[in-house]
Amino acid sequence: MSKEQLLAEILRLPVNERRGLVEQAIDSFEGDAVSDPDMTPGLRAELDRRYADMLAHPDDEVSWDEVSKKMRNRQHP
Repeated sequence: MSKEQLLAEILRLPVNERRGLVEQAIDSFEGDAVSDPDMTPGLRAELDRRYADMLAHPDDEVSWDEVSKKMRNRQHP
């Protein structure tokens, strides 16, 4: 199965099942993150904070379309 086919299958799942898969994927990197030279303590803390926020507010989802639209409509100095 190609990556594209796998992604298409995943996107057919309900949101909470996709979230569970993401959590499992993130957990699989735990050993790698420790040895990643770019993973500073500050970056790790920020990622942990964002992850905790996502778990605490699972209904606060924003689509990529919404995010990109807001970015395009931002006023530039």
